[in-house]
Amino acid sequence: MVSRDSVRLFFLIAALNDVDVLACDVQNAYVNAETKEKVWFRGGDDMGTDKGKVVVIVRALYGLKSSGARWHEHMANTLRHAGFKSCLVDPDIWFRPATKLDGTKIYEYVLCYVDDINFQGLDPKGFMGYLQQSYTLKDGSVKEPEMYLGGDISMYELKDGKKAWSLSSNTYVKRAVAEVQRELALVGKCLKKKVYSPLASGYRPEFDTSPELDATRASYYASLMGVLRWCIELGRVDIIVEVGLLARFQACPREGHLEQLFHIFAYLKKYDRSRLVFDWTEPVLDESKFMECDWKEQYPDAKESIPTNAPEPRGQSV
Repeated sequence: MVSRDSVRLFFLIAALNDVDVLACDVQNAYVNAETKEKVWFRGGDDMGTDKGKVVVIVRALYGLKSSGARWHEHMANTLRHAGFKSCLVDPDIWFRPATKLDGTKIYEYVLCYVDDINFQGLDPKGFMGYLQQSYTLKDGSVKEPEMYLGGDISMYELKDGKKAWSLSSNTYVKRAVAEVQRELALVGKCLKKKVYSPLASGYRPEFDTSPELDATRASYYASLMGVLRWCIELGRVDIIVEVGLLARFQACPREGHLEQLFHIFAYLKKYDRSRLVFDWTEPVLDESKFMECDWKEQYPDAKESIPTNAPEPRGQSV
């Protein structure tokens, strides 16, 4: 599974090099791969006349421990056959050299998140056609990405009229808030309305002496914490400090801590729009404000560490 940082860089580089992006979902991905282990079961009542027979599993069925690895190998071989190499930093980024019509050298990239595939390059439709030779792609999934890893993907117009990709958590946040409201309604409660900050004014979680949560509600506390952490991953950096403070008490949360989690969800309900824009334009820096320092006395043997196996730089510099 590709990392979130790689996804952000992927969309930044796509706009930077002015190439198109297409996404797709592979249908029934795992069963495209064959198993390596010997796996079998004895047929039951639903096998009809084959009841009692030994049935050998030859495909990577969902639920087998090694199916994820088998599918990863199968897709990796498909991409290698198309000339792609796996990135040393993130093995689920794949790249291959390409040259634009104006002679600019770039890399074409593929992101793999299990069966969700994103491609950027010179001929996205041609790449999707190549995948269709080996896999069945879900109907309607071949299009510009609208959602990835739970976040909304869209184009954003910068101040100078140029376009950049962006990631927002709007859909995910609304669904999360709706789920919390549904759970609160079951016990006759609701989220607060007049909320202007992620935590209640003056609240200090380390000073909370309210009763400890029982095992069931402590588990619910941990699940809500996971939801909020994913909101942060999708760009809600405005709650990162408050969620971090409350995360310290997951081992033994109190009723007051849980109420503050609900307070954060109430804040998200009121301020439900936020997006990260991957601005690819070069910032204007005043070089005269930088002073050159001589550190040779402290670091006489220092030199830039460049990997010997780093790929050739291509495309516009980031």
